[in-house]
This record gives sequence, structure tokens and C-alpha cells, in this order.
Amino acid sequence: MPWLFFAFREVPVETLGFSPFELLYERSVTGPLSLLKDSWFETPIASSLKSVVKFVLDMRERLRSSITHAKQYAEEQKNKSKVWYDKKPRSRSFEPGQEILALLPLPGNPLQAKYCGPYTILEKLGPVDYLIDTPNRR
Repeated sequence: MPWLFFAFREVPVETLGFSPFELLYERSVTGPLSLLKDSWFETPIASSLKSVVKFVLDMRERLRSSITHAKQYAEEQKNKSKVWYDKKPRSRSFEPGQEILALLPLPGNPLQAKYCGPYTILEKLGPVDYLIDTPNRR
């Protein structure tokens, strides 16, 4: 199990552009794959020693930078997702007395849902909120 967690923490999150390890420790983890890649490309492993103060100041600056980049990247991904989600929107409106099918969770399994009904609309509460009559459900 620890190897699975290690693998999960070294993979960059698509929304943020950084791995959980990078956001926590502000450096890339040197896992087996990165060591193999470094040996192929003959990238030397950095072994320079710094003073503690210099290390803390560098770490703080890199952390600020990565947080800024992660927030910016997350905002870009959010906008991309919204554009994709809103490609084919349709405005729907119902009036009290109309019958509809409602997508409701299955009893005993709240992560699954199916269309049930027809149910009657009792009242329009807002632009997209309705009160419906569900006699066979709570």
C-alpha cells in the first residue's frame, strides 16, 4: 500500500499542474522512474549544500511561486471545464400542474440515480427550482 500512495503523490494533478508531493515539499520527488530518466539523460543529481537560512528563504519563495502558479492553472482549468460543460445548454421552464420525470437517488444507494415519475409540479420556487409532489417517496 505505501508504494501505491507514493506513486499517487508523485503524479501531477491535472487541475493544478503540480503533484501533491511538489505542493507539500516544493520539489519533485525522485522516484524510481525519475532516477531512471536522469541516468538515461545523464542529469547529475544536485548535491550542493546551502545554509539553513538560504534554504528556508528559497523554499518560501518557491512555495509562494508554486501556489500562485497552481491557483492560476486551476482557474484556467475551471474556465476550460465550464466552456466544455456549457457547449449545448438548453433553457427549460415548467409551470405548476405540469408532469415531469425527476432524476432521484435510488433508495439504499445514494450514489446511483434513475428517472422516476411522472410527478406533478406544485410550485415554482426560483428560476430553476421547483417543488414537486412525490407521493410514493419522502
